[in-house]
Amino acid sequence: MRIIRILLAIGAFVLINTSAWAAPANEESIEALLDAAKVRSSYDSIAGGLEEMMQQNLQQSGRGPNTSDEQRKLLDDMIPTFAAHLRKELSWEK
Repeated sequence: MRIIRILLAIGAFVLINTSAWAAPANEESIEALLDAAKVRSSYDSIAGGLEEMMQQNLQQSGRGPNTSDEQRKLLDDMIPTFAAHLRKELSWEK
């Protein structure tokens, strides 16, 4: 029983330390990981619904009974511009 524990401890030690010998991450391996996780398609689907999500949130929270028509129009006009700036800043190419 004691030999089994010693062998398991040695095996765990070896497995834990093998990660220290791994090559450091480079841009190519990071891109491969992102491709494997399908991060870009997830990002694209989220970014695609950004403007709609902003409209829904604004309707739920930002338009109270005291909001004037002028304020509503201002908010409605601001959302596409703001969403475009967000898409540009958070673009995959950056």
